[in-house]
Amino acid sequence: MNANPSLSVVFSDLSALFAPRSIAIVGATDRPGPATRIRASLDALGFDGELHAVNPARAEALGRPCAPSLAALDRTPDVALLCVGPERVAAAVLDAAQAGVKGVVSYASGVGATRHEGLASLDVIRAACMDAGIAFCGPDCMGILNPATRSTLYMGEVLDASSIGGDVALITQSGSMAIGLVTDVRRFGYSHVISTGAEAVLSAADYLAALADDPATRVIALFLEAVRDIHRFVAAAERARERGKPVVVLKVGKTTLSREAALGHTGGIAGDARVFSALLARHGCIEVSTLEELTETVVCLRAARRPAGGGIGIVSPSGGHVEYALDIAARAGIDLPALPEQQRALLAATIGTVSAHGNPVDAWGNGDYETNLRAGLAAFAASPTHAAVVLVTDTMDSQPTRPTRYVDALLDVAATSDKPFYLLSSRAGLFRREYADRLAAHGASQLAGVEPALRAIANGAAWRAATPLALRVRQSAAALHGALANTLPAGKHWLDEAKAKAWLRDLGLQTPRGLLARATDDPATLAAGLGFPVALKVIDERIAHRTPYGLVQLDLDSVDAVTHAAATIRARLAEHFPACRDVPLLVERMTGPGLDLFVAASTDPECGPMLMLGFGGFLLETVRDVVAIPLPPREGEVAARLAQSGLGRFLTSRSGALFGGVEPIVRFAETIGDLYVAANGRLSLIELNPVRLTDRAAVPVVLDALIATAEEHTA
Repeated sequence: MNANPSLSVVFSDLSALFAPRSIAIVGATDRPGPATRIRASLDALGFDGELHAVNPARAEALGRPCAPSLAALDRTPDVALLCVGPERVAAAVLDAAQAGVKGVVSYASGVGATRHEGLASLDVIRAACMDAGIAFCGPDCMGILNPATRSTLYMGEVLDASSIGGDVALITQSGSMAIGLVTDVRRFGYSHVISTGAEAVLSAADYLAALADDPATRVIALFLEAVRDIHRFVAAAERARERGKPVVVLKVGKTTLSREAALGHTGGIAGDARVFSALLARHGCIEVSTLEELTETVVCLRAARRPAGGGIGIVSPSGGHVEYALDIAARAGIDLPALPEQQRALLAATIGTVSAHGNPVDAWGNGDYETNLRAGLAAFAASPTHAAVVLVTDTMDSQPTRPTRYVDALLDVAATSDKPFYLLSSRAGLFRREYADRLAAHGASQLAGVEPALRAIANGAAWRAATPLALRVRQSAAALHGALANTLPAGKHWLDEAKAKAWLRDLGLQTPRGLLARATDDPATLAAGLGFPVALKVIDERIAHRTPYGLVQLDLDSVDAVTHAAATIRARLAEHFPACRDVPLLVERMTGPGLDLFVAASTDPECGPMLMLGFGGFLLETVRDVVAIPLPPREGEVAARLAQSGLGRFLTSRSGALFGGVEPIVRFAETIGDLYVAANGRLSLIELNPVRLTDRAAVPVVLDALIATAEEHTA
């Protein structure tokens, strides 16, 4: 959700922050601190623009005369760096607006707790930036480092500018992550490093959109804690994809559960990372789970060659490394396809016995490992089923033993192929700088850590293979909206199960046959008319959770069983919910055995409307194999996401075919998504659990439903 709904300015021009030609330091001083560190960094980078000092309390600082304010400078600077306390930030921004400054960076923490002339400081800052068109970074950030333009607005000191530059842009909401990720530039450097901080005005989405068009940037990496404007974020991600720039995202933290979702099962799903993951996947981003995977993925993607498919071939001179790689790949779900028969036969003629699978290749073979390594690498280079070739061997800068010298063999074979080649150390952070440089010069890469590296190669292949999903033709939105408007109650309500199922039936969905037994009705008589066995359930909007109190009785197969169950339920109501002791009971014909599913739609507070689909019933709590799909779903998106789950794999199996396969549940889930979208804000939750697929049935049956209407209709 947008944290700053009052801001209507879209900051498309961030040149004042990315490529300033004149910089003013507000609060300039010669005491050790941000001002002196920034000055030293500018000198180290070779910044040849203007540097101004602003401090009303000093005549001179940083070797320059101090102006009392930004407005008092002879020339308006492109950007002002606020090296002042939190209580002075709002006044400094107003000064920048008066002076016509177009970029401001505030490093101070605690600005949100201060006030300026009786108003909240952040409100003053946002209003000033909106009115004056100021691109404001921060507060509570490290600032922005721009090796691509030899400028810095970053409060950390750059000691060695010779190796920090490169073609990777980093956006991080954590200042400490900016500090940490800039410490290692052995395999790649940065075009821009952006610490966004509290994002009072500019958000990660603004920076991502600008970097999509940045000529110095080849790969964009993000470390995110929250996304404040999801619509602008995904639009910026699409823009980067259109321009061929991979976006690699490491997201931490989870959204706050809404009250409505928390009452059902949906809250625990809508509030976790899989919802954001679904959104990233739709818009072409690469999601990673660790800093190691982020780093190795960036290394893979910025190489001259990127894998064109998912098959990885591995060669090692060590049987131990071969076994280790096999175990890691199996655990991580990484595809190591078998070496084709033709290549396996040619390889065996050189190195001797080759396993039936042939991947990884143990190149120790007959002991002539130099020849064997080349033969193994050449076999994968020639293989039609392998898109990337990996040589696993460990070596490290300043190691106490003689390093292995396998790079020549790898580069010689790589020169005969258009596939990407990688030299891989088995542990993270373990590699030789000289090898990394040589490999990079020939379009190959030095990777570290078997698991993050294999994931990185797979990430690169998936990104290259991905294509945008087409928009899907939804069910008649006008007809659905009309039906919804006529059947949904106004205001914010929970529909009890009987009302929810009646609403679903009106919209053409299937539920079990059932009748409502009021306090004066005999449930057993109604059950006899429906036919046994039946279920007996309490129906009241005030009782959200019935099972823990024994208010649902199943498989009642006689009049006596129903009479006894009804008496038991009434007694439990009197004990736990005395005001509800005479509420209606739903008598419902039991549905035959089958596969239980969970299908839900709700609006995630961060990511917007989402459809969720997975195993239901007790398996929802125990397996939690649920996928999320942004709404409305794109063409083929439900099926594609489902295929990544255990449920999807089961439905495509021989056993799954007994329940109708994938298509019935895909159609059903798309219908629920369409209903939620067509409600146009009238609904806050549809949760159907379980939805049962019976033997060879073409239509899923909704066994239980939880539906909530929203406070008000949104146009």
